[in-house]
Amino acid sequence: MSQHAPSVDGISTATSPADSGSAPAPHPLVIEPASGWMPIDLAELRDRSDLLLYMTIKAVKTRYVQSALGFTWAFIQPLMTIIVFTIVFSRVAKIPMPSDLPYPLIAFCGILFWSFFAQSLTAASSSLVSNREMLTKIYIPRLIFPLSQSLAKLVDLMITLVLLGVLMVGFRIAGEPVSPRPEAVLVLPAMILLAFVASLGLSLWFSALSVQYRDVAYGLPFVVQIGMYLTPIIYSTEMIPAAIRPIFALNPMLAVITGVRASLLGPPFLYHPALLVEGTVVAVALLVSGAIFFRRSEHLFADVA
Repeated sequence: MSQHAPSVDGISTATSPADSGSAPAPHPLVIEPASGWMPIDLAELRDRSDLLLYMTIKAVKTRYVQSALGFTWAFIQPLMTIIVFTIVFSRVAKIPMPSDLPYPLIAFCGILFWSFFAQSLTAASSSLVSNREMLTKIYIPRLIFPLSQSLAKLVDLMITLVLLGVLMVGFRIAGEPVSPRPEAVLVLPAMILLAFVASLGLSLWFSALSVQYRDVAYGLPFVVQIGMYLTPIIYSTEMIPAAIRPIFALNPMLAVITGVRASLLGPPFLYHPALLVEGTVVAVALLVSGAIFFRRSEHLFADVA
């Protein structure tokens, strides 16, 4: 109700509650799911690109900045892995390869990309749970959490690709027949993109599931371990019987590693176009279905994270 102040020149003036010093009633802020048919709100990601960049850089720094060796660990870890793999699978198990190239170089092409895939999947899948306080207190596009982790692991991959290039040059100088195909300059970026799409697609599935079912975090390492042996890392694609290769190609990382070896190492490693097409279709399907499932699960994140 208005309050009447003393009249001025016979005219009565009224003051509102706001004029008398009382605060206006607060209006609730309602955040609704993004509308539209797109499973990923690209406009929202574009508007929050600065936040995405910040969280990506933070994820990279968290891993390296506080360690004594810093970014050197990006080289040490794959080098130690390739040494162990060479001793166990090449010297002891004597797994054959369809090439006279050094086993460390052949296996390294597989290890780099599988490590990116596995680390990206593991980090991104736990990103919502590990940021539960931020998730429940302020609004941030939920997709930024797993996406920033995947991008951070992509930085790691780029660093270790430098090491792969150094090894290729070193073996070439030593007289080994390292002969990248001319189209490698186009194939390699395509394989990096394919690996990123596959890892992000699965990450969206597992990150949404891990919020609702904490058992996912315990089961994921076993999935990654089994996947490593079903991927041609310690062996070549050519060793997989032709009759069952389409089944193995349901793992998109088979297409990635096959394409990387064929482009960087040359004959006798082959592209196997049918496997590349199947792997690409599976990776895209994982991304689209993962984005849809993630979006439909968003309303649960703040309640159960």
